[in-house]
Amino acid sequence: MRRTLEQIWIRSSVEGHVFTYDETFAWPKAERELVFSLALLRRVEDADWAECDACAEAHSEDVVFLDEEGSYPVIPCPAVGLVRISPERLQRWEVDFGVVAKLLGAAFGLTGTLQELKAGRVWLLGSRRLAGRPAEFFLAQGADWPDGTESLSSTPRLQNSPAPVVLFPSRLPEDPVWQGNGRALYSLRELVRLGESGLVTTLEPLEDLYRQIATRLEEPIVPTAVKERLALVKRFRERHTCRVKDVYTWAGVVREDFYRWQRGDPKVPDGGDKANRIERLLQHDRKTRF
Repeated sequence: MRRTLEQIWIRSSVEGHVFTYDETFAWPKAERELVFSLALLRRVEDADWAECDACAEAHSEDVVFLDEEGSYPVIPCPAVGLVRISPERLQRWEVDFGVVAKLLGAAFGLTGTLQELKAGRVWLLGSRRLAGRPAEFFLAQGADWPDGTESLSSTPRLQNSPAPVVLFPSRLPEDPVWQGNGRALYSLRELVRLGESGLVTTLEPLEDLYRQIATRLEEPIVPTAVKERLALVKRFRERHTCRVKDVYTWAGVVREDFYRWQRGDPKVPDGGDKANRIERLLQHDRKTRF
């Protein structure tokens, strides 16, 4: 059986997820109490249906209230007639990712101010040194939802952060766009568990992956031959369905310098800062941070 926190991460990845009272009551008592004491779950509107617990048949029915105060809910059961439902069984909750983000920042020992970058979807948790270099940590919700890639493209702070650690509740996104810019992607299921009094994290597997990414990022940029630059730009634009303006904007250079690099003008020399910004973008999808 999956542990309570793992169940929470898995279910929270589903758009519109909710936890019913019956589900939470089935969790181990100590873990359930800790989850609620940490405020990981936020109360939402009560259910208007309930599962019958008075007969041997598994069935759910719409709730009917027999009093005006709404304190006497019942459901019709084909086997035993009207069955009274305890009002607390109608309670439901969802994961409060604002609280999760705050707890993760503390558990990972991050510094800096917690920021909600995209309402309910993307948070900047803070930063710390990892594998010998500074790394920003982000939490992203709904990366696999229909608008998952849009949540990345519409959050410049995440999109342009160089080699950040991006955390997801459960499954990692399958779209390769998330793997650009040296991002280290991790599931909370791998790194976070419930301790005796709060969330406990492990950094060892994260350190190993980040060290590999950092090594690749520090490799010197090999300039593209001038005769191959037009084709390189074309492939990049096709891959990202973008305009030329997007290319030089993402590289952090002005239009004139982009075209100087493209035709090999010595005013934008190979190995210089401007040329390297363009090459990093086109070769490795590493956008310049604004």
